[in-house]
Amino acid sequence: SDVVAHVVPRAAGIVREVMKSQGDKVKAGEILAWIESDELAAAKLEFLENGYEKASLRRIAKRASLSKGGIYTYFNNKNELFCSIVEPAMSYLSNTMSGEAEEKYLKYYGVIDSDLSAESIKSFLEFISGLLILKKEFRLLFFNSSGSQYADYREKIYRMYTDRHR
Repeated sequence: SDVVAHVVPRAAGIVREVMKSQGDKVKAGEILAWIESDELAAAKLEFLENGYEKASLRRIAKRASLSKGGIYTYFNNKNELFCSIVEPAMSYLSNTMSGEAEEKYLKYYGVIDSDLSAESIKSFLEFISGLLILKKEFRLLFFNSSGSQYADYREKIYRMYTDRHR
């Protein structure tokens, strides 16, 4: 059944791109819009430079020209802030690497027999485009998440993928 929801961003920012229009069907976790935020940009840079464990909310606040308490206006703690940054990458993987979509990528790579139809190639290019858009978030998730609740995410993805294709 159809449901209408009011979506509120975690931090104030500027809308740079809207992926969906009014009336479009959406799936849970699907990216609806890109919003640039000074707070999230400062946090992303801090996590990229220092990893989750060594990242400092004080440095993030300074980069975003906020007091440390100002960060808590948007996020309860460092983990919640980190999660809000890597969540789009996780959602992207779960939405694109399931069922039919995954089969198209595997066909393109020649892992399974392929017809290389225009639709398969288009889907593959859309997948790569999404990876490139989220490359910093994936870097955080796979290489800079030690100490966070996602420290073993890279291994989980690897195990899930290899278990499915044995």
